Amino acid sequence: MRLTRERERIRSEATQIKRLTTRRLPIFSHIPAVLLDRFTDAVHQFDAEPVFRYSQRLSLLKLAGRLGIRRFDANLIIASIERERGLPQPQVANSRWAGAVAWSVVGLLQAMMIAGVWWTVST
Repeated sequence: MRLTRERERIRSEATQIKRLTTRRLPIFSHIPAVLLDRFTDAVHQFDAEPVFRYSQRLSLLKLAGRLGIRRFDANLIIASIERERGLPQPQVANSRWAGAVAWSVVGLLQAMMIAGVWWTVST
Protein backbone atom coordinates (compact mmCIF):
# COMPACT_ATOMS: atom_id res chain seq x y z
CA MET A 1 0.00 0.00 0.00
CA ARG A 2 2.79 2.40 0.96
CA LEU A 3 4.69 1.53 -2.22
CA THR A 4 1.63 2.29 -4.34
CA ARG A 5 1.24 5.72 -2.73
CA GLU A 6 4.92 6.43 -3.33
CA ARG A 7 4.63 5.47 -7.00
CA GLU A 8 1.58 7.71 -7.43
CA ARG A 9 3.41 10.61 -5.79
CA ILE A 10 6.42 10.17 -8.07
CA ARG A 11 4.18 9.87 -11.12
CA SER A 12 2.29 13.08 -10.24
CA GLU A 13 5.56 14.96 -9.68
CA ALA A 14 6.86 13.73 -13.04
CA THR A 15 3.63 14.86 -14.71
CA GLN A 16 3.98 18.32 -13.16
CA ILE A 17 7.56 18.60 -14.42
CA LYS A 18 6.53 17.51 -17.92
CA ARG A 19 3.70 20.05 -17.93
CA LEU A 20 6.06 22.84 -17.01
CA THR A 21 8.56 21.74 -19.65
CA THR A 22 5.88 21.71 -22.36
CA ARG A 23 4.51 25.10 -21.24
CA ARG A 24 7.93 26.73 -21.47
CA LEU A 25 8.34 25.95 -25.15
CA PRO A 26 7.74 29.22 -27.01
CA ILE A 27 6.06 27.46 -29.93
CA PHE A 28 3.11 26.57 -27.68
CA SER A 29 2.67 30.05 -26.19
CA HIS A 30 -0.53 30.64 -28.20
CA ILE A 31 -2.24 27.62 -26.59
CA PRO A 32 -3.91 28.28 -23.22
CA ALA A 33 -2.09 26.48 -20.40
CA VAL A 34 -5.24 24.66 -19.25
CA LEU A 35 -5.81 23.14 -22.68
CA LEU A 36 -2.14 22.30 -23.08
CA ASP A 37 -2.15 20.56 -19.68
CA ARG A 38 -5.28 18.61 -20.53
CA PHE A 39 -3.83 17.42 -23.83
CA THR A 40 -0.41 16.49 -22.42
CA ASP A 41 -2.16 14.54 -19.62
CA ALA A 42 -4.12 12.63 -22.26
CA VAL A 43 -0.90 11.89 -24.15
CA HIS A 44 0.84 10.71 -20.99
CA GLN A 45 -2.02 8.31 -20.21
CA PHE A 46 -0.82 6.13 -23.09
CA ASP A 47 2.31 5.02 -21.27
CA ALA A 48 2.41 1.36 -22.29
CA GLU A 49 4.61 1.85 -25.35
CA PRO A 50 7.24 4.43 -26.27
CA VAL A 51 5.74 4.95 -29.74
CA PHE A 52 2.00 5.42 -30.25
CA ARG A 53 -0.01 3.15 -32.50
CA TYR A 54 -1.78 4.88 -35.38
CA SER A 55 -5.20 4.45 -33.74
CA GLN A 56 -3.92 6.03 -30.52
CA ARG A 57 -2.44 8.94 -32.45
CA LEU A 58 -5.73 9.48 -34.30
CA SER A 59 -7.72 9.55 -31.06
CA LEU A 60 -5.26 12.05 -29.59
CA LEU A 61 -5.53 14.24 -32.70
CA LYS A 62 -9.33 14.17 -32.43
CA LEU A 63 -9.06 15.24 -28.79
CA ALA A 64 -6.71 18.04 -29.80
CA GLY A 65 -9.23 19.19 -32.40
CA ARG A 66 -11.98 19.28 -29.78
CA LEU A 67 -9.71 21.30 -27.49
CA GLY A 68 -8.92 23.77 -30.27
CA ILE A 69 -5.29 22.71 -30.67
CA ARG A 70 -4.07 22.70 -34.26
CA ARG A 71 -3.12 19.33 -35.75
CA PHE A 72 0.45 20.53 -36.32
CA ASP A 73 0.87 21.56 -32.67
CA ALA A 74 -0.71 18.32 -31.46
CA ASN A 75 1.72 16.30 -33.55
CA LEU A 76 4.64 18.31 -32.13
CA ILE A 77 3.47 17.65 -28.58
CA ILE A 78 3.03 13.94 -29.27
CA ALA A 79 6.44 13.72 -30.95
CA SER A 80 8.17 15.50 -28.07
CA ILE A 81 6.63 13.10 -25.56
CA GLU A 82 7.60 10.11 -27.71
CA ARG A 83 11.15 11.48 -27.83
CA GLU A 84 11.15 11.87 -24.04
CA ARG A 85 10.24 8.23 -23.65
CA GLY A 86 12.93 7.08 -26.05
CA LEU A 87 12.75 4.25 -28.54
CA PRO A 88 13.24 0.68 -27.42
CA GLN A 89 16.77 -0.52 -28.02
CA PRO A 90 17.02 -3.16 -30.76
CA GLN A 91 18.12 -6.59 -29.71
CA VAL A 92 21.67 -7.24 -30.89
CA ALA A 93 22.51 -10.78 -31.91
CA ASN A 94 25.01 -12.63 -29.79
CA SER A 95 28.34 -11.56 -31.27
CA ARG A 96 29.86 -15.03 -30.82
CA TRP A 97 27.23 -16.55 -33.12
CA ALA A 98 26.77 -13.60 -35.45
CA GLY A 99 30.12 -14.14 -37.15
CA ALA A 100 29.59 -17.88 -37.51
CA VAL A 101 26.16 -17.38 -39.08
CA ALA A 102 27.48 -14.76 -41.50
CA TRP A 103 30.36 -16.98 -42.64
CA SER A 104 28.00 -19.94 -43.00
CA VAL A 105 25.72 -17.92 -45.30
CA VAL A 106 28.71 -16.78 -47.38
CA GLY A 107 30.00 -20.36 -47.63
CA LEU A 108 26.57 -21.68 -48.63
CA LEU A 109 26.23 -19.06 -51.37
CA GLN A 110 29.71 -19.85 -52.69
CA ALA A 111 28.91 -23.57 -52.75
CA MET A 112 25.66 -22.90 -54.63
CA MET A 113 27.50 -20.79 -57.22
CA ILE A 114 30.17 -23.44 -57.73
CA ALA A 115 27.48 -26.14 -58.07
CA GLY A 116 25.65 -23.98 -60.62
CA VAL A 117 28.78 -23.43 -62.70
CA TRP A 118 29.64 -27.15 -62.54
CA TRP A 119 26.11 -28.11 -63.59
CA THR A 120 26.19 -25.61 -66.50
CA VAL A 121 29.60 -26.80 -67.74
CA SER A 122 28.84 -30.54 -67.35
CA THR A 123 25.58 -30.52 -69.32
